[in-house]
Amino acid sequence: MSTYEEYGVLDETIEIAQYEPKVETDNDGNRVILFYAGERVAYKSVYVKDERHLKVISTDDEAPLYNDTL
Repeated sequence: MSTYEEYGVLDETIEIAQYEPKVETDNDGNRVILFYAGERVAYKSVYVKDERHLKVISTDDEAPLYNDTL
C-alpha cells in the first residue's frame, strides 16, 4: 500500500495500521480500497487516477473525510 500515490493522505486521515485494507478495484482508471475493522467496512477510499482525485468515506459519517485532488 505504501507505493500508492494516495497512501500519505490515507494514513493521515484514517490511521491505516488500525484497519485491514482490501483493494477492491485497481485498474487504469481508479482504485477502490476498503478498510475493515473486523468484519465491518469502516472506511472506503476511491482514487481516480487520471484526475488524481481522492475521496475517503467513513461508513459512519455522511460527509467525506477527504475529497480533493492530490
